[in-house]
Amino acid sequence: MKSILLNHTQIENKIVRLSHQILENNFDEKHLFFVGLNVRGNMLCSKIVSILKPLFDGEIEYFKLSSKRNTNKEIEISDIDIFSSRSLNKKSVIVFDDVVDSGQTLMYAVSYITSFNPNKIQTVALIDRNHRKFPIKVDYVGLQVATTLHENVVVEFDECNPENSCAFLQ
Repeated sequence: MKSILLNHTQIENKIVRLSHQILENNFDEKHLFFVGLNVRGNMLCSKIVSILKPLFDGEIEYFKLSSKRNTNKEIEISDIDIFSSRSLNKKSVIVFDDVVDSGQTLMYAVSYITSFNPNKIQTVALIDRNHRKFPIKVDYVGLQVATTLHENVVVEFDECNPENSCAFLQ
């Protein structure tokens, strides 16, 4: 059984609020690197980039990372857009994920990005379930939700019919 956590309008309102929080906390930056994690993290990142581009005085570069579990059930991070050739040295990076549960995927992504020596890394999640097994903090959260470990939170961004986008609990 599905329970709607956020409908389309609520998701859009959360995304606008997250965008403004990011802008307020990074107003003095000249260059931001945005990294979307997996498909829905990329979609969230893309939506926020489209809101911030006309408002932000500096430059925003947008990259994609992908994660998958290997045969040992460990998470592997890979570049979709190769940003290793770009210098993240002493730059500000913001990592986007749709739902944070244990924090494992986000932790691996942040760990991977730290190898490029950024100045700071911030994290964004549309939904935070607060079931941390890894010591990662989410800086910008659309919705914090208390769930059981057996429940699953899913965000669906429908690009063809945006009004069908929703976040639900199953």
